[in-house]
Amino acid sequence: MSEQRQQRVLEIELIKALAIVGMVFVHIYELTRFAFCEPDGIKLTFGIIVSFFGGIISGGAFMFTMGWGAAYSDNATFGSYLHRFIKLCLLGWLVNIFQQWIPMLILPEKMGHLKEMWYSLFAVDIYAYAAMLMLYFALLKKLPDKNSVKLTTSAVFMAVALIIDGLLKPESFSTGHGWADTLIGVFVRENEYSYFPIISWIAFPLAGFIFGTLYRNCNDKKKYTIFLAVIGAVILTSTSVAMHCFDIPNSVLDPYHVTELDYYALDPINEICGCGFLMLEFAVASLIIWLTKGKLPEFILNMSKNVMHIYVAQWFLIGLLVGVIDKLPNIWLSMLLSAAVLGAAFGYAMFRKWLSEKKKVKAELTV
Repeated sequence: MSEQRQQRVLEIELIKALAIVGMVFVHIYELTRFAFCEPDGIKLTFGIIVSFFGGIISGGAFMFTMGWGAAYSDNATFGSYLHRFIKLCLLGWLVNIFQQWIPMLILPEKMGHLKEMWYSLFAVDIYAYAAMLMLYFALLKKLPDKNSVKLTTSAVFMAVALIIDGLLKPESFSTGHGWADTLIGVFVRENEYSYFPIISWIAFPLAGFIFGTLYRNCNDKKKYTIFLAVIGAVILTSTSVAMHCFDIPNSVLDPYHVTELDYYALDPINEICGCGFLMLEFAVASLIIWLTKGKLPEFILNMSKNVMHIYVAQWFLIGLLVGVIDKLPNIWLSMLLSAAVLGAAFGYAMFRKWLSEKKKVKAELTV
């Protein structure tokens, strides 16, 4: 086993890299005019593929890997998690400015009421969700330092959240006060600015934390990966069949044909189905790692390590280019622009990394 393999779980790095690629492509696709017209032929195929790779396989994967990473964060403390909470809140507001305000300023027809602009600043995007998750892991640090305690707590919390999610009806808690509804939207889907409410997505990071902890402490990782593959396949198949039989929208395997409400306000069966999919994806990633003998291209590792900066940069670029994206005449230009935005965001992340290393070397020389 290589030193690189020992230091990092390469399956998780690969999953994160695939997730950010899918997310950039789906964000640009959703802003194009042909995403809302009646598609046919290649438009339909492209829409289905992009929606799939930019759906649960992206959003859910980020959360799953976030939980998995927490299982390996021995040096993290209650204070460091609180620091991450503040940092993620600030980044969330920055992303909302790029995602909501810049398009409003560039395209006058998107300009809303001033009050709506303020509400959009506090939209619950994935950073706001991640910030709340840091509070959970901070509280875990206050519990006895035993895996059994943390695993049991996470399993119980996930079960309770799934039950609550099944009992709640999305967008039924309106108080009539914008700020109160925005706050409620952090926990349940309340309005169009509540993209990733905690209750509807909490299963992903907790499943990642549970399976990551078990993976880290097992002796035979190959057998454990096979176990994940089998369990994941059983969960994915059984929940998909159940959704088909009871005519429940499958937001995991067919996000293209579900409504925005069905996707963001995931019901329990879709959460469980998504977790099964990600367990199976981990096993497939493990197979790829085995076939490549643990030698992933360096750009994939760098992309994975800099997901946070790439995500922020892509929304800044998309915000600036929203007028262009809206007028794209065909899918090929959409693909080209998506690749360009991804490349530019990745380049920005690498530039930041280079600056950081340069400052570090300079500091060492001055000592």
